[in-house]
Amino acid sequence: ESERPKRVSASRQPTLITWTDPKDGMVYIDVPAYLPLAPPVQTPPSPE
Repeated sequence: ESERPKRVSASRQPTLITWTDPKDGMVYIDVPAYLPLAPPVQTPPSPE
């Protein structure tokens, strides 16, 4: 009885990083690095 090893692609395993949002200083822990880290949509500041 031959058992086939399951294929596991290493490229599918994300690297978890810690990312700090420069705008509000919020720290995000264990962010999967395989996602494209696009800057958040800039909204004009509300007049106060």
